[in-house]
Amino acid sequence: GGVREEIRIQYCSTKNNAFFEAVLMQLREFYKKNAVDITVKEIMDGKPELEGFDFYIFEHTMPETIPEDGVVLDSTGLDFGQVVERLVAMARERMENEGEGNG
Repeated sequence: GGVREEIRIQYCSTKNNAFFEAVLMQLREFYKKNAVDITVKEIMDGKPELEGFDFYIFEHTMPETIPEDGVVLDSTGLDFGQVVERLVAMARERMENEGEGNG
């Protein structure tokens, strides 16, 4: 039982990319078994949200203002293992902070 950790991801691209879709699906399936829910919001045509996510992926596009509340991956790249480790740490920290507020 217990409360599941959550990682919120926004994927913004002007073109579909089977690689990123497969990676995100595999992350969801792997971490579901480890009590972490991963939610993904895909934006293929439109304006990305700039807050409220733990991980932002921008492919073939980049907003004028960069989100400040999560990890940002743009087309220049980043070690994906480091990204996942940081996301899990952020989710755990958020869970601990929410737990402190409850009493």
